[in-house]
Amino acid sequence: MVRFPIVLYCMPGVQTNTMNRMLLIIVPVLFGCSGQMLEKHESPNGQYSLHVELGNRNNTKDKYILMFKLVDKEERELTYIRTGASHAMKWSVTWYNDKIIILDSSDIGAHAWKVGQDGKMTEVWPVTKDMINKGDEAFKKKYGR
Repeated sequence: MVRFPIVLYCMPGVQTNTMNRMLLIIVPVLFGCSGQMLEKHESPNGQYSLHVELGNRNNTKDKYILMFKLVDKEERELTYIRTGASHAMKWSVTWYNDKIIILDSSDIGAHAWKVGQDGKMTEVWPVTKDMINKGDEAFKKKYGR
């Protein structure tokens, strides 16, 4: 676990109670990231929605890992998977078609997942050149390169 020292300087005219209240607001914002939705991508046919979340709700050590949560039209969760990509790196997500999702990440490269009939996602291997190109397009659109 990484520990960050918190240094508080007494500011002239600021009471201790005010500092305590500010700390109560700042600390959860800095350290309470797990499960935070970063992006939402609706499938081309509208059948699914992919939520890209920060941090693995099942493993607190994965707090900077991108997670995929696939939901149906009624927002029922179908799949929750660990992508292996870090939020600290540049990444993009796009739908390749109605059933395949592409992740292009500067740390793990291009990966793809297919949504099965039961709504579960399985990794596609190998990732085709066309899928990689689609991921590159999304990456360029997001970051302008």
